[in-house]
Amino acid sequence: MLFIKKFIKSLTLDDLPKITPTLQALRQKASILIIDDQEFVYESSLRNAQFNLTVHHKWHDIKDVEPYDVIVSDNHGVVDLPDGSDGLTMVNEGRKLYPDKNFALYSGNLLDIRDHDAEGLIIRTKGDSVDVWTSMLDDLIKDCYDPRRVWEKIRRILAKSDMSEKEMRRMQHYYVLSVLKQKSQLSNHSWDLDKETLSLIIRIAGLAISAARLSIAL
Repeated sequence: MLFIKKFIKSLTLDDLPKITPTLQALRQKASILIIDDQEFVYESSLRNAQFNLTVHHKWHDIKDVEPYDVIVSDNHGVVDLPDGSDGLTMVNEGRKLYPDKNFALYSGNLLDIRDHDAEGLIIRTKGDSVDVWTSMLDDLIKDCYDPRRVWEKIRRILAKSDMSEKEMRRMQHYYVLSVLKQKSQLSNHSWDLDKETLSLIIRIAGLAISAARLSIAL
């Protein structure tokens, strides 16, 4: 009876379960792309730490990042395009096109980045230790899958769509219900959103749902 009553009221983020999959489980779950035109010196160490890692030497197209949750790119020498783009250019484009993914950048010369648009972007130097890399990747992964952070990404997308606060609360209800049930409830209802935006939101919500399933499996 208590379980039934819980779902009569409108659900909020306070009703989200405490989801605590282990770091090892998240490292194996999240797909990470590293883009470096030279040898990526920490590849073996990070693989040994159970990170699900892929290394490419070049950006050939912005769609290169579609299969991955986290993308970390070098800045120089990694873009195989005729327009003079660098890693930061591609990362910024990726951040616009794929708000469900987390991006970071690293470079041997941070002065080259200082005057460019990098607001909110994690930036590291090539000299950072493997411990710094491990901590950075763990943070990026947790940010991808944490239900509250996932909702923040969804809320920012909804704010741009001019969705009313009432309708946003209704979507939050079904988002939280999705996480609790470990199955998306968003596609079962009508929303004043274009098909592309709704598809993106369902995809982002799926990350939190998969984290809930992972926690149960553990």
